[in-house]
Amino acid sequence: MTGIEIAIAAAAIGSAAVSAMSAIQQGQAQAKAQRYNAAVQERNAAYEIARSKVESERRRREVQRILARNRAKAGAAGVTVEGSIEDFLVDQYAEGEVDALMIEHGGSVAAQGRREQAAVFRAGADNAESGSYMTAAGILIGGAAKAGAPFAKSALARRTNPKLGGGSRNPARVEDPGGSFL
Repeated sequence: MTGIEIAIAAAAIGSAAVSAMSAIQQGQAQAKAQRYNAAVQERNAAYEIARSKVESERRRREVQRILARNRAKAGAAGVTVEGSIEDFLVDQYAEGEVDALMIEHGGSVAAQGRREQAAVFRAGADNAESGSYMTAAGILIGGAAKAGAPFAKSALARRTNPKLGGGSRNPARVEDPGGSFL
């Protein structure tokens, strides 16, 4: 084994180690970004719920103002709030409540979509990390194979070259101790 072969092997190992570390760091950076995105989506989900509650309460207050205005108009006209006028006001209230509930439901649906997106980002973070370790392992195995190649060639040359102390040039032929070839 020459010094050059040893230097080549050391360089292959060093290069593989640096590349493996780089792959791990890249995976960790991707995972960090994915986890940040997941946290943003979770905050957005909470925002959607809060926004829909505010909007639904706004709609309920608006309906209450409309009902109060209609009661006042009916009273000013000398109409009592009974019969068809009462039915009309109840219908207005029910319609307003349905609107408010639909607003809340829309917020819940939007929030669920945000939470699902957050879950996708978290899975992406896990995959980025585990993938980086697999990539690093592959790089290290490849580096070890490159580093060992000069040693294997040197060992094979010694084994098959009679000038280097090896047996016959044909590695398939094996000498038996009696001197004949098998």
